[in-house]
Amino acid sequence: KKSMKERTKTQETVAKYEKIATELIGKYLSDHPGVSWEDDPIGVCRGIVATRWPRLSKASKRLYRAAIISFMSDRGHESAASLMAGVSTTEDGEQREPRHARLKKLPPACIDMIAEHLDLDRLVDRLLFCLLYAGAISGLRPGEWRNARFVEADGGRHILVVQNSKNTNGRAHGAERTITFHDLDEDQAGVIDSLITEISFLSDEEYATTMDGIKYRMSRISAKIWPNARARPTLYSGRHQFSADAKKAGVDSVALAAIMGHKSPEAAERFYGVRRDGGSGYGVTVSANTEEMSRVTEPHLKDVDPERASGLIRGK
Repeated sequence: KKSMKERTKTQETVAKYEKIATELIGKYLSDHPGVSWEDDPIGVCRGIVATRWPRLSKASKRLYRAAIISFMSDRGHESAASLMAGVSTTEDGEQREPRHARLKKLPPACIDMIAEHLDLDRLVDRLLFCLLYAGAISGLRPGEWRNARFVEADGGRHILVVQNSKNTNGRAHGAERTITFHDLDEDQAGVIDSLITEISFLSDEEYATTMDGIKYRMSRISAKIWPNARARPTLYSGRHQFSADAKKAGVDSVALAAIMGHKSPEAAERFYGVRRDGGSGYGVTVSANTEEMSRVTEPHLKDVDPERASGLIRGK
């Protein structure tokens, strides 16, 4: 389920990157007295990009970016490495790769293929894996993990309390939603707990740059695995898979709206993963909060079947 192939660099490559990065950073610091890369690694990376990138060729940008990522990662500055991972290497005016449609499903086999390209020693890659897997079993938006709370309850249950990200524009049923997991296994609970814990250690600036790095990594890995696909997986694909699995299991639309944070059942019905892509096999049982279900409002709603509103069961 979590197969991983570590990417390795030869000692020659490591030494080459170290020399290039040391020279780049040293030159920048000599031009900016009083600046320290140890105290402000993100600021130094931004400064190098601002002052050096316009004069570099595409090949040089790739080399320098890889060197600085290696330099910062080896010293534990993952946020600075994430910032560099999101820096473009294309030349001004160059035709960029066209945007692809978002794949509205994320079966376990798809995550396994992505995992083959990850190195879990890197913060960005660890969080990328966790965002994909946790999103598929919870339905959370990628940005909602920043303020999520995860606790263990009695009877083997786990409770996930989420701040609804769409509440400010009136598209959520309230400020928060509560998702109850009834049978998470140790690995599933561990992924969610690790994701929330690692994100909590990041400052707001570090979180922003790390998420930029994650998005960049996701787009590059997807392009490598599925170069000719019309639709590629994104960080939102897990949320779509969650919706598809719920529909396949026959979950009532009001319960699904409450679990996903929607004010109206129409959102998940019209815009999220479809029933034919459900039954993915993640194997969790999730229930909605009944009070939150009562806040899901939409004209002409059918009566909610209590047998289908209380839980989401997906085959193992």
